[in-house]
Amino acid sequence: MYRGWHQAPPLTWSASLAAAAQAYAEVLAPKGCPLIHAGVGGENLYTTTQYPKPDNTCLRAITAWYSEEPYYDYTVANAFQYNWPRGIGHFTAMVWKSGRSFGCGVARADVPMSSMPGGFAGCKIVVCRYSLPVNLADNTAFKQNVLPKV
Repeated sequence: MYRGWHQAPPLTWSASLAAAAQAYAEVLAPKGCPLIHAGVGGENLYTTTQYPKPDNTCLRAITAWYSEEPYYDYTVANAFQYNWPRGIGHFTAMVWKSGRSFGCGVARADVPMSSMPGGFAGCKIVVCRYSLPVNLADNTAFKQNVLPKV
């Protein structure tokens, strides 16, 4: 849906990207679901801690990533240099026109929270990985791959 709004073709699901994303989510969850990137390109992370414990879906993550869109300025010539400091990288990875595939993983864990019944809340980490290249640090690449809504 979001990609179509930005003139980008649909992504295909990649079992290998999903497996890698799931494995990394399972590393982060027991640590309290921190936002620590694995150091691979094309990776979006989302975390939440709440009571009652969060579900195991990606919907809120995707919605949160797309919520960066209003901060992106499509009119500037230096698209990367101007927009990147504005915190738009999750959004741009999602709609990057030349991106072809993606995979996501979700993991949850209990986290101590003394103010909650039973002394615990739940955390959730969502990891999505996109086939490269996405978010190339180049003004021309951003102009060609992050297109305005139609």
